[in-house]
Amino acid sequence: MIFKIICIALVTIISTIIVKQYKPEFAFFIPLVGGFIVFSLMLDPLQSIISAFSNFGVLNDLVKGSIRPVCKIIGIGFLTEFATSFAEDAGLKSVAVKLLWAGKICILLISLPMLEQLFQLIVDLL
Repeated sequence: MIFKIICIALVTIISTIIVKQYKPEFAFFIPLVGGFIVFSLMLDPLQSIISAFSNFGVLNDLVKGSIRPVCKIIGIGFLTEFATSFAEDAGLKSVAVKLLWAGKICILLISLPMLEQLFQLIVDLL
C-alpha cells in the first residue's frame, strides 16, 4: 500500500516539475489529481480504522462515549491538513493558515465535553 502511494507521489512530483517548465498554468492540476488518487487509495484503510474504533465502543460504555469524539477529532485533523496542503500547493498561504485555525477551533469545540468530564473527574477525586 505505502509503496503505491510513494510511487504516485513521486510521479506527481516529477510530472509537476516537468509540466511547470513548459505549461505552468496546467501544473496546478497535477498535484490535485495525485492527491485525489492518494486520498482514494486510503479510503479502505480508513474504513477499517473506523470499524475497529466502533468495535472498541462495544466493549465499554465509557469507551463508547469517547470513541465518537476522538474519531471526529482525528478526522478533522486529517481533513484540515489535507485541505491546507492543497491551499499551500496553490500558493494560497493565507487561506492555508485560516484553514488550520478553523480546524483547531472545530477540534476544540468537539473536545470540550471530554475536557469537562476530565475536569469533573479531577474535582471528584479531590
